[in-house]
Amino acid sequence: IVFVGLVVVGLASVLDGSGSSTFSPAQRLFGIAMVIGAQLCSAFQMVFEEKLLTGGPKTPAKKVVGMEGFWGCLIMAVVLTLMSTVVPGSDAGHYESAPEGLYMLAHSPALLALVPSYMCSVAVYSLTGIVVGKRMGTVVRCLVDSSRIVVVWAMNLFLYYYVSEDLGAPWAPHAWLTVLGFALLICGTLLYNEVLRAPGCLRRSAGGEACGQEEHSSA
Repeated sequence: IVFVGLVVVGLASVLDGSGSSTFSPAQRLFGIAMVIGAQLCSAFQMVFEEKLLTGGPKTPAKKVVGMEGFWGCLIMAVVLTLMSTVVPGSDAGHYESAPEGLYMLAHSPALLALVPSYMCSVAVYSLTGIVVGKRMGTVVRCLVDSSRIVVVWAMNLFLYYYVSEDLGAPWAPHAWLTVLGFALLICGTLLYNEVLRAPGCLRRSAGGEACGQEEHSSA
C-alpha cells in the first residue's frame, strides 16, 4: 500500500511537470538513476545504523549521530576544496567558490540565522530517526520518513496561499492524485504499525502461520 501511494505521488509530479520540463529523456533517466542510487545508499545507511545500535557491541545513538556528523564534515571539506580549486565551472572559474560563499554568509543576517537552524534541524532529524530505528526497526523508520513529504506538500500550499506566492507551490491540476497517494501512504503506515486493524483478506490466520512454521521446522 505504501509503495502504491509513493508511485501515485510520483505520477502526479510527473504529470504536472511534463508540460514545463526542459530536460531531455536522457537527462530524466539520469536523474531517476541518481535518485535510485541515493535511495540505495540511504537504505544501506539505515540498515547499518540499526546493526550498530542493536548488534554487539551496541553503540549509543548520540555517538552514531556524532560520528556521522564528524565524517560528513570531513568529507565535505575535502569535496568543497576540490570544487573550489580543481573542478572547473561558472562560479569564479570553478564549480563552487568557497570564499564567495563565506563572504555571503558573513554579510547576510538571514543566512547567519538559517544555516545554524538548518544544522540543528538536521541533527535533531538524524537523532530522532536513529532512535526510531533502534526501538521500532528500520522498516518503521523508512515508513515514517516517507510520510515527511505529506508535511512538506502541505507547507508548500500554506506558504503559497497564506504567506506569499513567491514561496511554496500552488494546487496543481493533478494534485488530487497527490492527495490520493498521501492517503494510501498514511493508511499503509498505520496498518503496518497496527494502529489500524487490517481487513480480514489482508491478515494471515494464526493457524496457517503455525502450520507454515511447523512445515518449515520439519523440513
